[in-house]
Amino acid sequence: MSETTENPSLPGVVKLSRPVQMLDGEITELKLREPNGNDLAECGYPLRFTPDGSFEFLAKPMTALIARLAGVPLTTVQSLRAGEWSLCAGVIGGFLGAGAGGS
Repeated sequence: MSETTENPSLPGVVKLSRPVQMLDGEITELKLREPNGNDLAECGYPLRFTPDGSFEFLAKPMTALIARLAGVPLTTVQSLRAGEWSLCAGVIGGFLGAGAGGS
């Protein structure tokens, strides 16, 4: 699953509620590509599955993976609003077959 905010026709795109300043200008959305095995090996697996079948996002590997898949610095992801971080995590969870949100 590849959910987006405000534009479901663009898989892996999360629109930001406010622009984020980068060295070469501002960005208004994050475009997340689908992760591959090397991304998971480098960043760590961003989900923990629980005995009841639900899962939780693991913040540090998920933050690193968001930055890597969006091609932005880690500090950019760290400056996102919590809701936007969660939307990005939901997109990645969908890529990994875990649904749209954690528990």
